[in-house]
Amino acid sequence: MLRELCIIDIGEGWAVRRQGELKLISVHDTEQQAIHAALRQAWDEQVDVLIQQRNGSYLRRKPAEPAPPPKRGRRSASER
Repeated sequence: MLRELCIIDIGEGWAVRRQGELKLISVHDTEQQAIHAALRQAWDEQVDVLIQQRNGSYLRRKPAEPAPPPKRGRRSASER
């Protein structure tokens, strides 16, 4: 069974790692980017995301189904 994903402040950005592990899964410039990446992965793995707070505690977030990717291609004249 996979462990929850943790979002941690690494000083020069934010990282995603598994709870209890030192190895980082990904590194991001902002907390929001890290949260987005972790929630997408958590949805696929059916695990929760723990977000590190300033006081050292963690806030638990359950992933929701990610929004579908935007449609690509040309828009018709009526859509512009």
